[in-house]
Amino acid sequence: MQYITIGLPEGLTEALACSGGEFSCAVCGQLTPKFSSNTCLTKGVCYAQKIDPLNKKLYGSVTAMLTVTDVKAAADFYQKAFGFAKRGIMNGPDGKAIHAELTLRGTTLMLGPEMAQMGSRSAKTIGASPTSLYLLTEKVDKTVAKAVKLGAVLKGPVMDMFWGDRCGAIVDPRVIFGWSLPTWQNSHLRKCNGR
Repeated sequence: MQYITIGLPEGLTEALACSGGEFSCAVCGQLTPKFSSNTCLTKGVCYAQKIDPLNKKLYGSVTAMLTVTDVKAAADFYQKAFGFAKRGIMNGPDGKAIHAELTLRGTTLMLGPEMAQMGSRSAKTIGASPTSLYLLTEKVDKTVAKAVKLGAVLKGPVMDMFWGDRCGAIVDPRVIFGWSLPTWQNSHLRKCNGR
């Protein structure tokens, strides 16, 4: 008898026993005729699910993927500074993190390490970044202060902007990505500016 271990989102694992081409759940004993990446366990029950090729339950049409020098450190900072939740971190064969997924209000942010052989370098290695991330927050003053306390560098002070946002800008020194952190506060100014 052969055992197959499946990783569940919460980090739990279940063993399936393989016998004669059929798999039975080690928890409930239910037979699953074929094991593949579309076999899931929920509360100890095996079932096959139809695969959505766009994976709409987990991802939007476009997902930001940041190349960073230290995946775990960047994930930790984004969780503490901005309130992202960790969906998961995948380690490579050497035990180092090779992929992380964070979520915030229905948005996924992926993090990956530098891979010179693939031409993937972090903004920190390059020394600049052509991108910045625009993260809407409920209390921009508090969010910017927290990020700075955690090591971010203030790039632009928090202030009321002509387009209606109260906005501040920081740079995460670990990866050199700029973050614009606004709180939308005045719809009248947006209307006056054609937004």
